[in-house]
Amino acid sequence: MARAPRDERDGAAGAAETAGHGHAEAGTDPGDDSSTLYAHFPTRDAFFEAIFPARLAALEELGSTALADPDPWQGFVGYLENLFAMHAEDHGLNEALARDLPDAAGAVKSCQQGVGHASELIDRAHADGRLRADFTVADLSTLTRAMTRVIGDSIDAGTDEWRRFLAIYVDGLRAGA
Repeated sequence: MARAPRDERDGAAGAAETAGHGHAEAGTDPGDDSSTLYAHFPTRDAFFEAIFPARLAALEELGSTALADPDPWQGFVGYLENLFAMHAEDHGLNEALARDLPDAAGAVKSCQQGVGHASELIDRAHADGRLRADFTVADLSTLTRAMTRVIGDSIDAGTDEWRRFLAIYVDGLRAGA
């Protein structure tokens, strides 16, 4: 029987634990193959609906906290730092976001809320004059895809190298950079 790559099994197991499901409940024992996972979750959408809504709901809190910061630039940068720290702490979430998201209703809703906060944070930082004028929500999407890979590589290497990469990227986002 074909086995899922180890990082996929570990990602599913981490996601299950993050959502409060044990390995056995979610069918994600790292020694099991992916068919066990799909015995519990017949589709990728069903897996996302069972595992990720609570974790993705944390985006709401990240966005609200960042918007409450009276300094628009610090709110924006803090949002990025906290968003990617969340990815680094939750290997399953990072792995899932590194791929195309399914059309699972909970995931879509959380992402739409996150985009709303991000858009407002970007607008505030633009109005403040410290964020380069050409940075958009689409650029944040590109950054997120890149960061999932950098974070994945950092996790594999046992480092926080992603923080250095993000700091370099953020320096390039300053107006006049």
